[in-house]
Amino acid sequence: DDGSGEIDFDEFCAFILKSNENDSKDFQDFRSKLTAIVGDVSKETLRNAFDVIDKNGDGELQKSEFLDGCSALGIDLKSDEL
Repeated sequence: DDGSGEIDFDEFCAFILKSNENDSKDFQDFRSKLTAIVGDVSKETLRNAFDVIDKNGDGELQKSEFLDGCSALGIDLKSDEL
């Protein structure tokens, strides 16, 4: 996290690839669902997933885009969990 309030592609990859024992069940579910959707977790498939969530195409995910992406996957995250 660079403190910008937005998630860039490298931060997105780090989030998906690095689990933490303190992660909430919702975060664990998000990772599981995303990896189930993309199959293999390569940079290319993560880029494709990132680009789908990045609705305005600016290369960074705003909280609203990220939460909408989670919601589309059936994951109800709260803004304060980010």
